[in-house]
Amino acid sequence: MLRCTNLRKTYQSKKCAAVKALHNVSIDFGNNGLIFILGKSGSGKSTLLNLLGGIDMPDDGEIIIQGNKSSKFFSPSDFDSYRNTHVGFIFQEYNLIPTYTVGDNIKLALELQGKQVEKKQIETILQQFELINEHGETLYNKLASELSGGQKQRVAIARALVKNPEIILADEPTGALDSETGTAIYDILKVLSKDKLIIVVTHDYDNAKKYADRMIELKDGVIINDSLQSSASAKVNENAEKKYTENDCKLVKSKLPFKRSFYMGASGLKNKKSRLIISMLLSIITFIIFGFSITASATNEFTVEIKTLYANNYRMVTVNSSSFDEQNNRIPFTTFQMQELTKYNNAVIPTSVFVSWRYQLDLQYLANYVGEDNLVSRNNPYLGLGLYRFEHLAEIDFDTGTTDLNLKIDDRFVDKGLCRLPQAFNEIAITDIRADMFIRFGYKSEDGTVIAISTPDDLIGKTIGEFTISGIYSTEQDKAAFQEFDIDNYNTHNDLYSQNLFNGARDSIISYGFVRKGFLNNKVGLEEVDRVLIKLSGDINKDKALFNKLNYKEDTQVYSVYLTSAFSAFMTSASFFKDYLMLAAIIVAVIFFIFSALLAMNFLSVSIDFKKNDIGILRALGARRKDILAIFLTQSLIISCIEFIVSLIAVTVLCVILNSIYFISIFNIGILQVALLFLLCFGVAVLATVLPIIKITNKKPIEIINNK
Repeated sequence: MLRCTNLRKTYQSKKCAAVKALHNVSIDFGNNGLIFILGKSGSGKSTLLNLLGGIDMPDDGEIIIQGNKSSKFFSPSDFDSYRNTHVGFIFQEYNLIPTYTVGDNIKLALELQGKQVEKKQIETILQQFELINEHGETLYNKLASELSGGQKQRVAIARALVKNPEIILADEPTGALDSETGTAIYDILKVLSKDKLIIVVTHDYDNAKKYADRMIELKDGVIINDSLQSSASAKVNENAEKKYTENDCKLVKSKLPFKRSFYMGASGLKNKKSRLIISMLLSIITFIIFGFSITASATNEFTVEIKTLYANNYRMVTVNSSSFDEQNNRIPFTTFQMQELTKYNNAVIPTSVFVSWRYQLDLQYLANYVGEDNLVSRNNPYLGLGLYRFEHLAEIDFDTGTTDLNLKIDDRFVDKGLCRLPQAFNEIAITDIRADMFIRFGYKSEDGTVIAISTPDDLIGKTIGEFTISGIYSTEQDKAAFQEFDIDNYNTHNDLYSQNLFNGARDSIISYGFVRKGFLNNKVGLEEVDRVLIKLSGDINKDKALFNKLNYKEDTQVYSVYLTSAFSAFMTSASFFKDYLMLAAIIVAVIFFIFSALLAMNFLSVSIDFKKNDIGILRALGARRKDILAIFLTQSLIISCIEFIVSLIAVTVLCVILNSIYFISIFNIGILQVALLFLLCFGVAVLATVLPIIKITNKKPIEIINNK
């Protein structure tokens, strides 16, 4: 069953000379029996036991199990599987997990073999080892830390025995026990040795003589005596030629259940709580900054502006050429761009596409007609705009005349027959938005009399400077959005918002008027058009497709367009966050990331150190590196889940707050942003876990147990 050949082991030390623990040790242990390895401290007996159990590695030589399986061909994982399959350890210090119950300590050995464990099965073993209380109940639910020394050793034996190993290795199993308890332990081992190979390391010669089937004595790493009692000799020889099948030689890889990994990982969160909280707070701050930076970087001003227009029931926007020639002169729309705009118009919008022509009108001049107290007021958002811009608009298609000019007459007209397009250059058609101002504030005549305006009918024939109002046409916009900026309501609104809204709206729908196209023919030719008014389609994807077409490159010349709407001024906020704050945010986030990652790694290292004994026990039982990694990775993932959820909520709230300040959706968290934040949170967790775990799992199990 087990033999070793020419085992050598030397311990190197930086401070002291090298110590030869074993020198060419060869022993055939056979298949069963109680074998004692004796010797004084430093003789090499514990080293031999550790090598036989695969928790330490020899410098030379080999261990052969099942007659033909040599350790020379074992990988580190094979040694783990060897311990998991064939070896049961009994340590002098018991090496139970103190925070586990008796039942869990024993179940662990079976769980590592991937076996389903029932409580009844464990309780039967506990009864066999007399691990019961004064009421006759098993100690299944009692914590290992609450047991006496004798009880702990019995649990250790039960744990070693429960997986039915062929080999049981006991290192000073009675060294910490009183003589009576020690005798009871040896009695148990003696019974077990009838079917199993039990190797006991001790310096207790008296009990060795009493219980041993065979005694092997070491001195300075060399066998000085190997005495077989006659009864043991027969038994060993009787089984020496036992043949093993391929199935007998199969090594079972450990399979620590997820439930156990989760429990062990979660229990580690109880340690160093203050350090954990600080680490998590720093990480959360880092992830919030990163999350917001990712969101800001993904902001597309065009998409944001269109979404905002839809959200606020606006549809009319100006498309502006932003192409420049080599002399930095603005280039009018190309034939292709005009065709696409016309096609877009004919396909999806009821209102015609218009050519715009701009002139400037002094704000004070306009105030004469709506009442200075209403328009030019210290608390009014219209104040301080300087020159207020009107837009004269004409249809793109000069060939069809007014037949397809699908302007909608303001639906508030009582007599729609009063409304018409301008017939003379001194006539103007205004928008329903402009008319709404007069309906709210009244029309102030030249003598200062304020005339109430009830319907658009009352405005026909009224003059604004040199222009006489001939018609009022609908922009199909939400007029209530502008009413909220009346003086009575103004103080309840954000000053920054109102200033930005109307500053940005100089080129927007609220300042548009209509004139008959014929009067512009001599001033603005089709080839000179660089700004048109369109109505959005109602489908954001179609809108984006149009603007993708309008932005193109031909040879070396780039042709591009941009939008102007009531919300255009706010897009500078998005650009500011993208172009300036994001860089600063990323720099700060990187600094926080380094600190939080180091702190997280430090916390995990402390947690690993705190559970070092547990790790050593698990490795001795046959747990692989991946099992240990799973435990602490679970711990890190629990932390990461909390950090991810809190960070995601915080970033979302931050975006909502900023969007509410600016009344638009500049920052929107999408699937990509959530995925990147998720990868960042859990990537840090994996990185912080893997490095410390690799460091400790590269150690030999005995080094972990001995806290080296």
